[in-house]
Amino acid sequence: MRCNEPPTIYAVADAAELRRLIEAFDAEVPDREEGRETTHVEHYAIARVLHGLGTGDLEFPLEVVHQDRPDFRLILPNRRIGIELVEASSSNEIRKDALRTSETALTSHFVEPGVPGEKRKTAKALRAELQTEIQAEADGEILGDGSVGEPWPEWARGMAHFIKGKIETKHKSGFEHFPENWLVIYDNWPVIMGEPQWDSMVTALRNELASADPFSTFDRIYIISRSKLLEMKTHGYRVTAALDRRPRPGWWTRTRWFLSSLMGSTRP
Repeated sequence: MRCNEPPTIYAVADAAELRRLIEAFDAEVPDREEGRETTHVEHYAIARVLHGLGTGDLEFPLEVVHQDRPDFRLILPNRRIGIELVEASSSNEIRKDALRTSETALTSHFVEPGVPGEKRKTAKALRAELQTEIQAEADGEILGDGSVGEPWPEWARGMAHFIKGKIETKHKSGFEHFPENWLVIYDNWPVIMGEPQWDSMVTALRNELASADPFSTFDRIYIISRSKLLEMKTHGYRVTAALDRRPRPGWWTRTRWFLSSLMGSTRP
């Protein structure tokens, strides 16, 4: 099954069939300049969540239906779950990277930290920033203020911004409510950090969300960050094992690992 031709409904009889389905699923998400669409992200994300949950957390037979508001519904023998998805990303960084790829020969670049709720920059402003990068590369300089600090608060502010936005969305008319409601975030927020420190990240995120009371709206929040799946509930969290991954060309290679296979199914 190609991700750009996704089935509308997944009907799975048992755990073995689910494993076969995910192993056969082409979950590669192309770069934006290669024709990436929302559907690629949505189907990658739902496959990643099913993989991360594992068969011990699921009941069979199960059905996954692609819809709108929320994006999916997961039907189990004794449970019905609505799943809303959102990609956490910076529109300015996305647009600047497209210009970087199409108009420059830069081999690396400074990752501009994301600003939650940022205003849209003009193309002129983005090109001016690229000229600064070009000059810095020519001079052998490294952009940035040289400060070093923990990245978790930056990351947490970014995630909280998108979670709060989806809380508002869910309470609007026309959004279907289920006995259980999950939120899945595909994390492409521009922040530079090394090996994730999950305790620090979750603590920072809970602090950012303290006044929003997200778990009165969503029973679970999942964040697909790098090659991990973070699951948060009212109390506690867990992180599932990594998927097989490989670097891709373009922005993803320079700033993040990119997934090209699922459940250990490699592709040439």
